[in-house]
Amino acid sequence: MAKAEASVIAAQRACPAGCGHEVELLAELEFGAFDDVPLDRCTRLVACRHCGQTYNDGAFDQAALDTFYRDHGSYAVEMTAGGGMDPWDMDRYELALEVLERHIQSDHPSIIDVGCANGGFISTLTRFGYDRLYGVDLSINRVEYVRHICKLPAALGSADKLPYRDVTPDVLVYSHLIEHLYDPQRALQEAHDRLADDGFVYLEVADASRYGELPVCAFHWLGQSERVTHFDTHHLANLARRSGFTPVETGQLTAPISETIAIPVCYAVLRKAEAEAVQPDVTLGHALRRYVDEQREAIQDRQATIATLAKKGSPVILWGIGHELFCLYDLAGLNRCPLTALVDDSLAKQDRTVNGLPVLGRERLKEATAEDAVVITSASGRPAMERHLNDIGFAGAVVTLG
Repeated sequence: MAKAEASVIAAQRACPAGCGHEVELLAELEFGAFDDVPLDRCTRLVACRHCGQTYNDGAFDQAALDTFYRDHGSYAVEMTAGGGMDPWDMDRYELALEVLERHIQSDHPSIIDVGCANGGFISTLTRFGYDRLYGVDLSINRVEYVRHICKLPAALGSADKLPYRDVTPDVLVYSHLIEHLYDPQRALQEAHDRLADDGFVYLEVADASRYGELPVCAFHWLGQSERVTHFDTHHLANLARRSGFTPVETGQLTAPISETIAIPVCYAVLRKAEAEAVQPDVTLGHALRRYVDEQREAIQDRQATIATLAKKGSPVILWGIGHELFCLYDLAGLNRCPLTALVDDSLAKQDRTVNGLPVLGRERLKEATAEDAVVITSASGRPAMERHLNDIGFAGAVVTLG
């Protein structure tokens, strides 16, 4: 497949490292989403011409991102994403704790987990003797969960306006948070103001330099429209230097997120210092351009399958209305099929809409006829979904995309 040359443009959003608006356009990709999600459907991937930082450009702001995390999807409604207590979550937390314990100097440190979700990380810390623990989250559902289920302090707040004004934290943890901020420098400026002089910040993010090494689903990393900045260890360090910190340790990890899936992450431990200039490095932009090309090639077979469905003109029912579907919705052509129903077992998704079509429960499948085609979009749910279609005697075509 021919590789498109990047073009130089003026971005709407300034470089998160503070360099300005001159960027290279790496790719423009359309993804699906629920109609009520207040974020762009188009991911406009760019790289700063000065420092090489890669990020999403577009007409959005922090208010839209905050609304998404506070009010939408699994983050606020289903309570299924982030901060869990499954065995793989515990393994992931212990990887982070190993890093923290190399740098904790206080005998009785105060630790604030910013973006604590369900409180899994600070709950894990209690097992290791830590007891001055605080959670912060935008979602009131998450805050109430941590307070009442985890029995730990939690408060509404944001990365650029931390609560607990009477606490001077020894450690501030930002795990898989800053890549979702429009202006991550503001968060680190707040951290600089609040952190104890001998304290440190722990940043952990998905490692964009390795997006293609441990694939989750096609275009997984770019299909999450709320992931608006892409980091490797070099650009984490750049962000730190620009914000009045020095990186005292950086590294890469492979962190489990389920029984069978692990993701690439990178981290940085930061201590206060004088602000410094960024150090340019363009290799991350090259890596992301390769990732886009590889993902485009990887979905060609699914594009062909969906094109055949669209040409045939049979009514199509999509089963599994989530991230895997939305990554393929436009790029693989599902939005050009004659869609008649969307089906998902999640009560939190039912009655939400995609292009005006409501999501219904699996009872809708009993109405399907031999003229219909059911497209299964979930790789993990595929075996059980196929069994259910067989059990209800569905006689139409079954197409799997996972």
